[in-house]
Amino acid sequence: MDTLKNFEKSFLIEEINENKYIIYNVDRHIPIIVDKTGKKFFDIILNNRDLESCKKSLLKNEFDDFVLFLKEIGNLQVLDTSPSETIKPKNNPPKTAYLHLTYKCNLNCNYCYNKDVRNKFVDLPFEKWKNIIDKLLPTTNYFILTGGEPFLFKDLKNIINYIHSYNSEYQVEILSNGMINFSEYSDSNEVFNNIHRITFSCDNFKSNNQVRKGFEIEEFKKNLEWIIKNGYAEKVGLSSVYYKENLEGTIEVQQYCKSHCMQHRRVLVIPNNRDEINIMPSLESFLESLGSNEAIYDLTTFFKRLNCGAGVGLISIDPEGNCYPCQNLHYDKFNCGNILNKSYKEILDSEVINLFRSDLIVENISTCNECKLRYICGGGCRAASYRLEGKIDAFPEVMCSYYKSLAKHKLINGVFFTPSELLNRKDSINKLIEKEFII
Repeated sequence: MDTLKNFEKSFLIEEINENKYIIYNVDRHIPIIVDKTGKKFFDIILNNRDLESCKKSLLKNEFDDFVLFLKEIGNLQVLDTSPSETIKPKNNPPKTAYLHLTYKCNLNCNYCYNKDVRNKFVDLPFEKWKNIIDKLLPTTNYFILTGGEPFLFKDLKNIINYIHSYNSEYQVEILSNGMINFSEYSDSNEVFNNIHRITFSCDNFKSNNQVRKGFEIEEFKKNLEWIIKNGYAEKVGLSSVYYKENLEGTIEVQQYCKSHCMQHRRVLVIPNNRDEINIMPSLESFLESLGSNEAIYDLTTFFKRLNCGAGVGLISIDPEGNCYPCQNLHYDKFNCGNILNKSYKEILDSEVINLFRSDLIVENISTCNECKLRYICGGGCRAASYRLEGKIDAFPEVMCSYYKSLAKHKLINGVFFTPSELLNRKDSINKLIEKEFII
């Protein structure tokens, strides 16, 4: 207590309800929940330099409780605002790889993230994809098969089987628009039996306000019925893009998933350029959508985000074997090299990957580096900043208010614990330490 000073800049304090507050140590990325008394005690601590000064602000019967509270938050290092050593993302190879098996697609979606780069439609033969996968193994253990539409790639099942021939525990996910007739597709059962998860894009079940050109709702529902009938529902998730005036549609899809034991994810539309900003929902509507989102944010996954993860947690490969830091940046400027001609080590040692790993951390992004929510959003999607602001390291002016709202929602609605509860959960603490949560 002798060294206490005013730490206002180091803490974010938000009221959840009339008797619950979240206190978030920004520097140490530690959130706790306190009641009104705890909030009062914390304010006293922040505004006084020593125990004697604090004591003068307390009622006579509050001192013992205050000392206990001080001990609890002290043990959790909530008050520790000493400069933390700058943590840089690990240089380990990414665990996740997006494999764009084909750029062919049977839909034409207005907001498609790679519509500007899908201009070549010649697929690599299976043998070359085997060569690519061989280079990614064994460091990659999560493969996301996408496109275009991956079901239009004739060797889809062979890709899945080849990955599992190396390690049956490695997980394979498919991203699809769900418009291939699964009852007639010859490999449907083999594909569904051997994947970990499949995610279909489905924004709504309406014929109007449908920005996915070629999406046939009844055909899509027939495919879902086939999936349910064949027992694959638990492997299925529907992803709804939330764009202007589509909140009601995403909620309808969410309810469908809930009633059929499928997972649901609502994702905010990301404009491809400033001309498309008008397809975004208003901030007020976005805030409303957060209230209807049933996602739960677990403390044990509440990491200190330094960046968006591009080039660190994932790598993306196009249908010609070219590598990029993420699936949203398939531009020549961010080409890390062709993995058919280079070793995987050369790809990961490229200037592009080093840019994302070392330079594009949130502390290096102007304005973001002073925000109290910076370690929750990590500075946002770098691909969105590149498209909307023109520079990969730009402050995400267009998206910032949305990022902040989501970050605050995660912070307030996370599954956090009071200081006493957290101290009693030694297993959780151990897990946090193992996952490099900053304690």
